[in-house]
Amino acid sequence: MGIGIAIMAMVSLGGLGEGITEQMEAFAGGGVHLVGMEAGASMDLSTIDQEKVRRIDRLPRVRHAEGFLTGYAQVGALPYFVVFGYRPRGQMIGDFQIVEGERLATSRQIIIGRVAADNLDKRVGETLRVFESTFRIVGIYETGVPFEDGGGVISLRAAQNLFGQPRKVSFLGIQVKDPLNAEEVIRQIERRFPSVSISRASEFSQDVVDLQMMQDATWAIALLALLVGSAGMTNTMVMSVFERTQEIGVLRALGWSRLRVVGMVLRESIALSLLGGAVGVATGVGMIGVINALPFFEGLAQATFSLGLFAQALFTALVLGALGGTYPAWRASHLEPVEALRYE
Repeated sequence: MGIGIAIMAMVSLGGLGEGITEQMEAFAGGGVHLVGMEAGASMDLSTIDQEKVRRIDRLPRVRHAEGFLTGYAQVGALPYFVVFGYRPRGQMIGDFQIVEGERLATSRQIIIGRVAADNLDKRVGETLRVFESTFRIVGIYETGVPFEDGGGVISLRAAQNLFGQPRKVSFLGIQVKDPLNAEEVIRQIERRFPSVSISRASEFSQDVVDLQMMQDATWAIALLALLVGSAGMTNTMVMSVFERTQEIGVLRALGWSRLRVVGMVLRESIALSLLGGAVGVATGVGMIGVINALPFFEGLAQATFSLGLFAQALFTALVLGALGGTYPAWRASHLEPVEALRYE
């Protein structure tokens, strides 16, 4: 049970981490080469002045630079609804593929993701209230990114007014004239605008402070669970050796070598650990599957499970079984046959 709980934590947290990372990479892609945000800020608090975006857009090696704003609100039964503010005639809003209705045109309109439309039971032509403002739904889009499909897009100016961020954006996307010069463009922008941090779109998730902290916290929790599981395995095998002291004495009296006794105990420890690991993997995947089916998480994050994650989990269970059985195996092999046979 200890190993199973540890592996369940590793698989579920690791799957969520991989899923969020993939979403952020897709979110940061969208036809841009570089993505920028406020240096040292979390994603929720990043703010960049629009004037800096305009100056970046005029740099010689930059083809196009455009900012957008993100914010969060409680809408209907959804406690976490992401609101995106884009220029209605900008390039980046084109990533939101309209599957029903029409594109965004004015400040009093909103387009919402398919997941949000289903969860809120909203259709094109109806209205949606965000804080104290009411928007008319003119379109429904799909991007394949859960937290985008679980949110909505309004005009940049409307978003700035809604969240009290006049002339501010949260992020900016940059297209460079020659992708081979991307690193030089990054250095140039960060040198001219020290308050802005620029990353390649493919590496954005690795540079975001929030995601780094989330990954560190994930592995810290998993490590703690693994330490508890290892201690539990050691305790289980020690008790197993105590309970079978006489049996081990008989085997030693019949000629079993110490190495053979060690192998017997280690095989049992590893078998129990791998069994717990397999149950933990299955439980972790099943638990995340149930969570992903909830409306709140469906529009927030979807876990991704890779073969590498499963292999890492089972390898960890194997190592824990070997480590947890080492001391009990050594103790069993050093039992004197005569004393073991007298043990009660």
